[in-house]
Amino acid sequence: MSVLIFTLYLLAGVPSAPAAELEDAFGDRASQATTALITAVVGADSAEIYESFDRAEQAAYIDRFWRSHNPPLHKYYFSHHLGIRRYSVSDYFFERMDKIPELFKLYVNRPDESVVRSADSLSAILISRLPDDPVAQSARGYVLLEAGKFIEADRAFLEALKKNRSFAEARNGRALALLA
Repeated sequence: MSVLIFTLYLLAGVPSAPAAELEDAFGDRASQATTALITAVVGADSAEIYESFDRAEQAAYIDRFWRSHNPPLHKYYFSHHLGIRRYSVSDYFFERMDKIPELFKLYVNRPDESVVRSADSLSAILISRLPDDPVAQSARGYVLLEAGKFIEADRAFLEALKKNRSFAEARNGRALALLA
């Protein structure tokens, strides 16, 4: 059994940086929500493996797993709890705007739509599990921006700001939603 656990742990992905460490704000409810998300993506066996780890191992697992399985959710939710702050969206977000002069466009490829759709549905699960979490609300807002759902994104950022008026990621995200 331990060989299977180790193999699955290695298959979760390549470490992104020095040892990942979860912040104190990532509590039991966030961990339970993570278990539900892992179950939705790859099944209960992997979720049980995640639950069997101590906090340091969970941090490394979360970093590797979400980086390889759903980069937008990793970028906007899990990275925050690993101490990495994100204040912007992909370059493609700006490419599709009429307000940006052609001279400044990079003509980048759009993010994989299936990954963005998956992030959208997973962030909805996250919100259902953590309705009072401004980080989850903000992450949902950024995912909705990537999906081109600007009105819904604005609502998500407003919800995050109702919970924490000084939350910089939500303030920035709301500005991006209004810009779109």
